[in-house]
Amino acid sequence: MVARSRSITVAAEKLFLSQGAVSRQILDLEKFVGVSLFSRGSKGLELTTAGQQLAAKIQPVLSQLEEVFASLKSPGRETLNISAMPSFGLEIISPAVNDFLQRNPQYLINFLTTVGDVNLEEEEFDAAIVLGEPRSRDGNPELLCTPSYFPYISADLAPCNQAVDHSVLYQHKLIGQLRHPDAWPEYFEQLGLVFSPDMVGGNHSMLTTSAQAVLQGTGVALLPEYIVHKYVMDGKVRRICDTPYLPRCSSYYLVSKKSVRERLIFLEFRSWLMQLCSALDSARPARHL
Repeated sequence: MVARSRSITVAAEKLFLSQGAVSRQILDLEKFVGVSLFSRGSKGLELTTAGQQLAAKIQPVLSQLEEVFASLKSPGRETLNISAMPSFGLEIISPAVNDFLQRNPQYLINFLTTVGDVNLEEEEFDAAIVLGEPRSRDGNPELLCTPSYFPYISADLAPCNQAVDHSVLYQHKLIGQLRHPDAWPEYFEQLGLVFSPDMVGGNHSMLTTSAQAVLQGTGVALLPEYIVHKYVMDGKVRRICDTPYLPRCSSYYLVSKKSVRERLIFLEFRSWLMQLCSALDSARPARHL
């Protein structure tokens, strides 16, 4: 929205957020990816080269989310405003939320994708789905799930009719995650294998772009099953081994405002979400912290 309007003020008005909230989201995103995304030009804010590259990669994901959630909107219903991570919103919520709304036509769930920390009071969300344990306990964080990660590779590089073993990890470049820089060395140690930093061909800031890199044959990535499930079912991607990896700070949490926790719409959405997420974390059911 900021990139389109070239103005934080205009973007804040369209998103019904404060200017400070929008500015903080930009700073959080820049901190998350480790580069500046905007610069100020003669016509307002402009995307940097890194910002243009990131926007090109994530725009298809955000467009899909906007289309899904926009199609569900209808006036005159009780509303709940939820923030969610892009990959979680696209791969977990959007395929299933229509079932919840069909069973509860009196409700309207508005979603906005965010990256980084979420301040419920400043950004006027009722609740948020966040990655990593929240620093503050004010949002009454509840653990949703802790997905296991597995190594995946394109079927073009390792055809499904051929056996694979750990040697595949040495035959192709490893795709890293900026959020989990120690994932590959820790996973190699877990497997009893020798790791070298030059085995990593590049790092991604989002799970969805890592999955796309795998699909395009760039190399091998450690990913949760829900991100690549459809590609595995289509025979486009395959898992190299069944040894799971649990990155630090990989759990998803639900945080909420105190004022919303007794509302029926929130209680029913929370119950539905907990059940949905339990399938991603069969070894450890969701629990209250």
